[in-house]
Parts: sequence; structure tokens; C-alpha cells
Amino acid sequence: DPLKRSFSTGALTESPVSKGLLFAGTDRGAFWVSKNDGLSWEENDRGLANNYIRSICPSRFDKSRVYVAMTGINYDDLGAYLYVSTDLGKTWTSISAGLPNEPMNVVLEDPTNENILYAGTIRAVYISIDRGKSWSCFGDKMPGVAIADLEIHRNSNTLFAGTHGRGIYRIGLGPVY
Repeated sequence: DPLKRSFSTGALTESPVSKGLLFAGTDRGAFWVSKNDGLSWEENDRGLANNYIRSICPSRFDKSRVYVAMTGINYDDLGAYLYVSTDLGKTWTSISAGLPNEPMNVVLEDPTNENILYAGTIRAVYISIDRGKSWSCFGDKMPGVAIADLEIHRNSNTLFAGTHGRGIYRIGLGPVY
């Protein structure tokens, strides 16, 4: 496969379990991996859509597993694009089945349970308790709003959702466990 022609980096992160293992995603679906603190990079995006990589979430449980949330909104594509790779991005599998057909902004793996994932879309937060095989809308007090980012505060076991234009929402994760 030829390299995907990209112009900007949309996401950059380091593995929480393997120092120097870096991941970068671009505006045209190119996914790059560095195993040496960025000295050299390898493009691993076979099976990814040619869309904007908004979020990369390396697993805390398996250094080879990584999740990607993508949006095609810049190209008038409002589909749902959420993927997982178990081989550092060499191959990708869609995990967006069961999600509404809307742009994905962020994906987050739960820090204490590898089977729980959270996805922030253009209208809501969704949860999966089976590592992306099925999804449910999460929380009943949040308005329909674009989710820009998700973070979990481990000490309080609270999920924080940063939104586009409606502030920050929080929800306790106790009932999830």
C-alpha cells in the first residue's frame, strides 16, 4: 500500500506501559508507530478508513493493543469509525457495530477493566463492557452534545466528559463495576 497523503497530525500519545512506544495519527488515516522515542517511525494503517484520526488510546493491559477514533466530518462523511488493533496497528478491526452512524471524537479504555471502553461522539458518550462488541448510551443527565474528550479520575472513579459548547460533565463509575 502506498503511504497515505496526510498534512497534519491529529493525535499523538505514548503507551502507558511501554516507555518510548509512540503513536501518531493524521488527518487522512495514516497511523504511525515509533518503538524508539520517535527516532524512527513505521506507518501501520492497513484497514483504517482514510479519515481524520481524532483519538488514540493505547491499552494499559496489552502493549500491542491500541484503539483509534476517527471522524470523516471534514470530508462530509458522518459515519462511525472506531477501530482496535492487537498488533501495534499492523491490522485493524472495526468496533463501531452497534454505535449510531455519527462521527467519533474520542475512545478511552477503562484503567481498571480492559473490557470496558468509552466512546465520545458528536452527540453522546457510549459504553461497551465487552471490548467494543456492543455499545450502550451512557448516562441519562447529559444533553445531546459533541464530546471533545474523555478522562477518568482514578482516585474518585469518575468519568469526565469535555464537550463542545456545553462545559464539562462528570459521572461516577461505581455502578459500572
